[in-house]
Amino acid sequence: MFVADVQPPEGTVVPVIDYAQFWLVLGFLILASIVAYYFLVVFLTRPRPPKAAPVLPPARPPVHALQQEYLERVDEVARRAAAGELTPRRAHAELSVLVRGFVAAVSTVPADKMTLTDLRRTELRGVSHTVGQYYPMVFGAHDPSGTEAGIAAAREVIATWR
Repeated sequence: MFVADVQPPEGTVVPVIDYAQFWLVLGFLILASIVAYYFLVVFLTRPRPPKAAPVLPPARPPVHALQQEYLERVDEVARRAAAGELTPRRAHAELSVLVRGFVAAVSTVPADKMTLTDLRRTELRGVSHTVGQYYPMVFGAHDPSGTEAGIAAAREVIATWR
């Protein structure tokens, strides 16, 4: 006869036999390890996005090459002004753009996008003075008479840059 075949007498209350706490903890640990296994498999085997290469600032041409280029552009403005293709007001405006563009190309100062007040706050005193000389010529009420002084100032800023 087996123990399972033995029936308690009728009307007897049989106490509920509880499992040991060990089995409950073991069951949770097994379930947690299964979940952790699948999580790790998915996490560790997923494709990684490629690391972005560091962004390097664009290589700038040597200052000497930029000086030659901008001096040639100033000479072109002088030639066009002498030929009457540009009014003195327009010539001064183009010289201002050239000086600002040169400074932006050879330095970290974005002079081509700055107001005169912002430019005066930088340490570039000569540049801000030269650009300031162009303002009355470009925005003044009276037409300027000549472009020689403006052309000489632009050449000086560009040629003496170090």
